[in-house]
Amino acid sequence: MVHAVPTTDGRILDPRFSGIDDVFRENFSMGLESAGACFAVFHNGRLVVDLWGGAQNRETGQPWKENTMSIMFSTTKSVASTILAMVMDREGVPYTKKVVEFWPEFAKNGKQDVTIVDIVHHQAGLPYSDQTITREDVADWRRMSTYFEDATPIWVPGSQAGYHALTFGFLVDQIVRRLDPCHRGLTDFLKEITLDNGITDLSIGLQHTDDNDRVAVLQYPGDLQIESEGRRNPESLRRWNAGDNDHHKRLYETWPWITTDDVNVLSVSRFFLNQFKDAIHSDLTLLKTSSSKEFSRGGNIRH
Repeated sequence: MVHAVPTTDGRILDPRFSGIDDVFRENFSMGLESAGACFAVFHNGRLVVDLWGGAQNRETGQPWKENTMSIMFSTTKSVASTILAMVMDREGVPYTKKVVEFWPEFAKNGKQDVTIVDIVHHQAGLPYSDQTITREDVADWRRMSTYFEDATPIWVPGSQAGYHALTFGFLVDQIVRRLDPCHRGLTDFLKEITLDNGITDLSIGLQHTDDNDRVAVLQYPGDLQIESEGRRNPESLRRWNAGDNDHHKRLYETWPWITTDDVNVLSVSRFFLNQFKDAIHSDLTLLKTSSSKEFSRGGNIRH
């Protein structure tokens, strides 16, 4: 087994932030980071810190480079929510709008009163379903449409909250496709946004097959831990095997890897920087998503 020497690289472009470099290096020298990492800071619209270090692949010792990409996991939810806000702003749709008003088939099995705000507040009762789901399903947004239409909420929508870890992106994608006159999905909008704003290396699913070699390899629990969990909860083992793992090339290369983005830290920083510079969408959208009463609706449930 090969382990890379935890070296770091990068640049501090403003001396006021020089201390960050020391802390970042200590993260490796003290053993707090066992593999690799990257970190960037923009201040007043200007890049001031850009650091990376450690290993992109701990097993082979491949070093983390400036252009290494990694999986953002649930940070993708903020990207999806931003795109949803853009589309809603363009189409004049409030967060209190019921999903069935633009997706009638969604009404089945007690979902007739679910609103958009229920979805974004993780209150829709759809964090999972007892339906079997396959790779082929997640690779086809139409199949996912049927999946959610047939799903039964595990609680009364709007009555409580529960983290929709793996379903949030798919639900938002379905909403975006139905609100957009051209029926574009999240990946379509993200491609347009990144292209228009000169943002590279931020995508839902890899843009190019060759980019697999730039994606950092995750560290996983050992076989004994996986087997133990499988005995305790056989369904968890089935779902683990269904995905193979998060470094599965076929899944990386298809759009539906919608619970995660493949990203370089500078790209995601620039994406959110542009939110506040109006390069992506209007101040009105930001106002709606951050302070409107309709968005914070939900009785005693708050996020």
